[in-house]
Amino acid sequence: MPFLWISGESIFVRFAVRLCDHGFEGLGFSSGDYLIFAHSGWPTKEGAVCFLRIGQEAIVRRIEDVFAMEPLLSVTGDRAPSIRLHRNEFIVQGQLVGVIRANDVQWVVSQEASLPLSTFPTV
Repeated sequence: MPFLWISGESIFVRFAVRLCDHGFEGLGFSSGDYLIFAHSGWPTKEGAVCFLRIGQEAIVRRIEDVFAMEPLLSVTGDRAPSIRLHRNEFIVQGQLVGVIRANDVQWVVSQEASLPLSTFPTV
């Protein structure tokens, strides 16, 4: 079974999400890239790319107007409409800390305890 290894040491829990659309091409990310997120609270930086939960839906969006009660959730370009939601209507589960390009992924088979790639969310 294939695994995606995220090397390095960090005090933060990290997880990968495979990007399956073109909503962040304006930031240099392509479909098939793995976005690496660190679990975190509310971002303090404008335009932070975050992994969000809205009810049962998981999405990746830039958060603008981070100090507003209804921040703007967007992608680059016009791939998806920007929306404003009250802070209580969604949960920030992680902030972008890195990217693994699709063509840089090396698949390995391991018996060690790790999450199978199939358990990573796809957005």
